[in-house]
Amino acid sequence: MRVIGFERGGLAADHAIHTGLTALEECHDLYHVENVAFGPFVQLFLDNAPMAEIDVVLFFCNTILLPTSLEDL
Repeated sequence: MRVIGFERGGLAADHAIHTGLTALEECHDLYHVENVAFGPFVQLFLDNAPMAEIDVVLFFCNTILLPTSLEDL
């Protein structure tokens, strides 16, 4: 199972998404963690991760009120 955080490798897409989001005016008022929180979902889909693994990340983010969609951002 993937661990959320910087301790593990394979997070290039996570931070690439964050960097791209910072270019959008609508995302300028977001905290860094809110921008970066969306990246794992993109990474999981790029990795073709099982839905059960995506659900774990979704549950965690929802529990601590992090955005889980572009609409949330």
